[in-house]
Amino acid sequence: MGKSLEKLNIVQISPVALPIRKDMKYGGTERVILYLDKEFYTKGHNSLVLGTGDSDIYGKLVPTVPRSYWEVSKNGIEKRKINTLDEVNNKHYEKSIDFILSEKIDVIHDQTCGCLFNSEAYKKMKEDIKVPILSTLHGILSNKNIDGYYHVQKLKNEGKKIFFNAISNSQKREFESAGIEIHSVVYHGIPTDKFSFEPEKSDYLLSLGRIAPEKGQHIAIEVAKRAGMRLIIAGEVHSVNENYWKELIEPHIDGEQIQFVGPKNDEEKIPLYQKAKAFLMPIQWPEPFGLVMIEAMSCGTPVVAFSRGSVPEVVKDGVTGRVIEETGSKEKDLEMMVEAVKDIDSINPSDCRKHVEEKFSIEKEAEQYLELYKKLID
Repeated sequence: MGKSLEKLNIVQISPVALPIRKDMKYGGTERVILYLDKEFYTKGHNSLVLGTGDSDIYGKLVPTVPRSYWEVSKNGIEKRKINTLDEVNNKHYEKSIDFILSEKIDVIHDQTCGCLFNSEAYKKMKEDIKVPILSTLHGILSNKNIDGYYHVQKLKNEGKKIFFNAISNSQKREFESAGIEIHSVVYHGIPTDKFSFEPEKSDYLLSLGRIAPEKGQHIAIEVAKRAGMRLIIAGEVHSVNENYWKELIEPHIDGEQIQFVGPKNDEEKIPLYQKAKAFLMPIQWPEPFGLVMIEAMSCGTPVVAFSRGSVPEVVKDGVTGRVIEETGSKEKDLEMMVEAVKDIDSINPSDCRKHVEEKFSIEKEAEQYLELYKKLID
């Protein structure tokens, strides 16, 4: 029987920053791992996740460290654990490689953005690892991480079975322009049965996600005020962004027009998506993908976003929302977003839902990864 017809032994290596849990609030990469784990498990594959002991998944959890590096308090501010990140990561990768070398594994899906390959454990044992490794990129290139990616590219050039996967074509172009070879592009997917459709909308706008300058909540507030509409903001305030919160967001929270409801898990945020008139995405950075956009559209809620990063690939302008092409004038860009919000009733919620069902379901994502795994194995 060919490998393509057999049950696969799939290992996902997770980051150690946060636990992967069914009730988690913050965590984009962690959600991707959880959704894929459930889908692989449901399809009958042996789904293994190498991660923190405080995780809770559907397949088999292989705990590499007792608990995650961060914890999230009730108001969403992350706090450090006692151990340093380097200590936790070193133990995580050491245990991960020990497990991989001791078990029958068909494919390794590295979800740590290539950090695995820069670990001391990998450097020591890389010649013993014969299994193909697909490494999905979840972030952007920066001066802080580019040397690490060049190191991985060097390993690839030496013949190691390492393959980079991007989560959008915009991300692919960014990495390839720096000389990083991208093997494939697979869009994220979500369980559309969970993020269920709601055609009837209320009168508020929604902004949901990490409270940070690059996410642009300060712009969302200005848009809501100029449009004369309510805005609900949900999300976490990380310690590094406390000044942004205190200076540009918190002073505008009045509990009436501008409301802050804190961090929300999936069950809590779905009703917010379902009833929102529009989801605001005034991002100030090249978003690699943006799960929140497909979560909103799955619930029938159109997205209004600046055309940065993956946005034009995820949102169909004029069909599932509005993609605002920035002009260089902050005032003009702001007014275009306000006008888009005022005209949002022209978007059919059913078209938003159909778009996600066709392009961004977890079933589609999982099938694409399974086909990719099988090609790498063969």
